[in-house]
Amino acid sequence: MKVLANIFSKKKNERIRGIMQRTGALLFALCLTAAVPMTALAETAPVEIDPERTDCSITLELNYTKTGEGKKDMEGGSIGIFTVAAVKTDGGVQTFDTSAGKFAGSSAVKDIAAMDENTLNKRNSSIAAALVSAATADKADKTEAVSKGEVSFTGLKPGLYLVRQIEKSNNDVAINPFLISIPYENEFQVAAKPKAGITVPKKPKTPEKSKKTPKKTTTRTTKGSGRIPQTGQLWWPVFAGISLGLVLIVSGIVIRRKSMIS
Repeated sequence: MKVLANIFSKKKNERIRGIMQRTGALLFALCLTAAVPMTALAETAPVEIDPERTDCSITLELNYTKTGEGKKDMEGGSIGIFTVAAVKTDGGVQTFDTSAGKFAGSSAVKDIAAMDENTLNKRNSSIAAALVSAATADKADKTEAVSKGEVSFTGLKPGLYLVRQIEKSNNDVAINPFLISIPYENEFQVAAKPKAGITVPKKPKTPEKSKKTPKKTTTRTTKGSGRIPQTGQLWWPVFAGISLGLVLIVSGIVIRRKSMIS
């Protein structure tokens, strides 16, 4: 009996230990699951921004694909950046101040201050395209030449910037304008890879030929005379005169011979 009791007691203890182990493992897994979103939120939370810091930078990696030649680095030309808005944090929330930008007062930037990151990303291309006409080279904060598929802008302040092509690169390669912000994902040294494409120069228009074709004029000259006959002249009176003259000459000869005989 004692042997059976010991066996049942041992099995009971093993079941209890098994239950405790499974419960511990479950609690550990729940703790890990709860910790994951907390870590993610901590990584994406806005950092405190000093609007006067000047150690920010933007680096662009520029390449394009050419038919038959594969991927190539952009070379030559220049790219400029223009301040659209200053960036700061207010109560832990990142905000944009367009009054400090190059396009203050423009209808294209009036709603930027109220936009969240997702809305701004969706409207990135349309806002950039609307600002291009006003983004002349003389207004650029910085202009840099493209070399070996790369261009860098350093010594920048936190802000929202417009990036646009100032001069086309070799082979007429250019990028579309776009907006980029500092910081981006809490980084103050931002790198981007905008898509570049080859712009085919437009062929000059050939002047249209006049629909009215000038009438061809021909002139005739009489052989040996070097004179141009009068346009529309009638020739039958000429032949009639010649005939009448011959008749008169013959009649005169006949009358003269008769007078000599008589």
